[in-house]
Amino acid sequence: MGCRGVSLLACLVLAALPAACGQPRQSTTAIESASASADLPFRPDPGVGREIELCFGFRWGSERPRLLQEIAWRQPEGSSPVTLHHAKLYAVTDLAPGLSCEDLPDAGIPLHAWLPGSPAFRMPDGVALEMPPATRALVIEAHVLRTRDGPAPEHHLRLRPATNPALTRAHFAGLRAPVPPIPPGRSESSTLTCLLSRAHRLHFVWPHMHALGKSLRVDLLGPDDLVTPLLDIALWDVHRQTATPLDVEVGAGQRLRVECLWENHGDHLVGAGPRADDEMCAAGFIVEPAPVDACLQGR
Repeated sequence: MGCRGVSLLACLVLAALPAACGQPRQSTTAIESASASADLPFRPDPGVGREIELCFGFRWGSERPRLLQEIAWRQPEGSSPVTLHHAKLYAVTDLAPGLSCEDLPDAGIPLHAWLPGSPAFRMPDGVALEMPPATRALVIEAHVLRTRDGPAPEHHLRLRPATNPALTRAHFAGLRAPVPPIPPGRSESSTLTCLLSRAHRLHFVWPHMHALGKSLRVDLLGPDDLVTPLLDIALWDVHRQTATPLDVEVGAGQRLRVECLWENHGDHLVGAGPRADDEMCAAGFIVEPAPVDACLQGR
């Protein structure tokens, strides 16, 4: 069965790729207590020459922590025949039979995204990333490319819980702008504006494009179109897509805007999609309080 297209709250929410579907692989990772850190190992292994998405499932009982202070993705050292293009962590209510990559993100709530160059992600003092109360499993969606023969290395995701239940609780959100066809030898741009219906505090912003990216901006538009830059990347580097800390209050009636510019120096048309040779335009955020404004749900 082929996968239907789904988004990453831009790759932050990513489209599932054909032939990448299948039930999340089960894990029996043990957690000693609700305050213990969890290590989630996964080994994505596509066939030679393939670029696909693979999903890995982990049971997460009600006794396990719901507030996270740190998320660290540990990559294997040295050269590898398998490259992790990006990865996403979802909370789901169950690992029911038949749940597959194509069900994400509709069947799950995004918690975090790893992108090239990302260091360990730590929430600011006094704030924790909250899982939904009904979470009973976690799913890692790994977008991987195999470039040569050889054993696939093991990757690890480490979750460190917050120990103070009184912390402010934040959530993952995002914007995803449309991508126009980008012909050879041409530059193209795209913009998406989100009108907020309720107030939020923004704690982080992530940028996301692929290899044709030239520049990316994220702005807050206030009364009389007053522009407050939140992120301005004048020279895009696809290998450094890191989260930038923010501490910004946004009010109802204000707008968030993401704008991307691409340059195609190749010899073929490039369009929208999740593959490394496609393009995307997105910004992810950590925001509070819940529920997250509908225009920030970027699907």
